[in-house]
Amino acid sequence: MDFCARTKATADDRTMSLPPKISHIAIAVRDLDRALPFYTEVLGLQVVSKEEVLSEGVRIVHLEAENILIELLEPSHTNSPVQSYLNKYGEGLHHIAFETNDIEKVLIDLKAKDLPIVNEGVKKGARNSDVLFIHPDATNGTLVEFCQYRRRREQ
Repeated sequence: MDFCARTKATADDRTMSLPPKISHIAIAVRDLDRALPFYTEVLGLQVVSKEEVLSEGVRIVHLEAENILIELLEPSHTNSPVQSYLNKYGEGLHHIAFETNDIEKVLIDLKAKDLPIVNEGVKKGARNSDVLFIHPDATNGTLVEFCQYRRRREQ
């Protein structure tokens, strides 16, 4: 479905007030231990954090690549959304994430533009963040995330 035809918005109505900063690029992998050497030994990226998001059933490794993070995602159980993604598409690009200073405003703006939001709202994410995802049907097949780091929300 064509977004412009569906919403009848002008170009100014469809754009965000500022171009968002890319926070990270996420890559779904079946096995972190097997995938990690390519990023650390071949590309020379540094691991900056490792964590598990229990609510999403995913283990995550963040690697620093200049001014952007690469996020490797490994499912921690068979019901994980990442496991479902791997079953359907295999390993590879999972999503691109943009950083925001006001996740609630982004949610309101996206809903006003009639964009389909995965899980219908904001959830807790990795690295002490609040996140929301736009369904890939509205973004040319790419899962798009917006994230706001809580330490920045509290300031």
